[in-house]
Amino acid sequence: MSPSLSVLLIEDSPSFATAVEAALRIKAPRKFDIKHTGTLAGGLELLQLNDYDVVLLDLSLPDSEELESLRRVRKTAPLLPVIVLSGNQDEDIAVQAVQEGAQDYLLKGDLDGRMLARTMRYAVERGRLLQQRDEFMAALVHDIKNPLLGSDRMYELILQKKFGELEPKLQEMTKLLKRSNESVLHLLMNLLEIYRYDVASPLFKYEVLDLNDVLDNSVQELTPLAKLKGLDLNTDFKCSKTKINGDPTAMQRVFLNLIGNSIKFTPDGGHVDINIESDDGFAIVKVSDNGSGISETDHSYLFQRFYQTTGGKKHPLATGLGLYVCRQIIEAHSGKIHCEPSRATGTCIVVELPCLN
Repeated sequence: MSPSLSVLLIEDSPSFATAVEAALRIKAPRKFDIKHTGTLAGGLELLQLNDYDVVLLDLSLPDSEELESLRRVRKTAPLLPVIVLSGNQDEDIAVQAVQEGAQDYLLKGDLDGRMLARTMRYAVERGRLLQQRDEFMAALVHDIKNPLLGSDRMYELILQKKFGELEPKLQEMTKLLKRSNESVLHLLMNLLEIYRYDVASPLFKYEVLDLNDVLDNSVQELTPLAKLKGLDLNTDFKCSKTKINGDPTAMQRVFLNLIGNSIKFTPDGGHVDINIESDDGFAIVKVSDNGSGISETDHSYLFQRFYQTTGGKKHPLATGLGLYVCRQIIEAHSGKIHCEPSRATGTCIVVELPCLN
């Protein structure tokens, strides 16, 4: 006989929770050890105190709303399989929950003990296999990163003429090779960042930052790439209330991602605009371009991992990871990130961060 599964049921309806337990006892006696709580806060406390094999999570809880419940459970127990319980009218939200990391979803109206038992067993097994896959990928990415860092340093020494003078054509080709190498490194770093967020919340080193300086450094780093495409990088950093409490490396990663995306998806000869303003205690950064834009459908999924817009799928170095990383970092800094809707042309990504007084 297979060992019993330890199940945490987070469900605010006592009658439905009782029905779930009764259905499992009838269809699969002695195979499930169920602990029930009616609030997200209670569930998070239990997750910190005990080990469970799987979580059954209602998306309609008195102390949390919809996908926020899933995000907080995954932040507390990143590797634990979560099955979302949803009403028929909330199926679209349940599908989004799967896209954000839930193993599966079940509609409450269609639930029976046999289906629930099978779904939980499959979720646990899939979770185990996915963890093995992610650990392998993280190790592989780490091993690939090291030689790329070495070649990047070698390109830098060649361009500094440490090994002698270079012909102009050879120097230009070396620059292109270095930028290509940096692009691959950037993708690998995003992959490692994803793994860090999936396994545990990274520890940020917070300090007082001036977003003007962060943006200026990002623009300077990406200016050569913009020049290759004949793009104008227009900046407006005149706002004075731009100091935040943040991790400098993480913030730099956010804006390198956002500005780099705009450069990547804007046609040659276009422009990218970066400006910052303040409003009601928040520093607001806007990165906009005159590229092909993003459809209204894409807006709902833009910051989910591995999601690519139609434009992204046409680009060989698009992975659908960069914006997911940005969202994770911004939310960890108590901020918000979204795509500005209803634009005639191009795309505008808006970042809001609480600024210091």
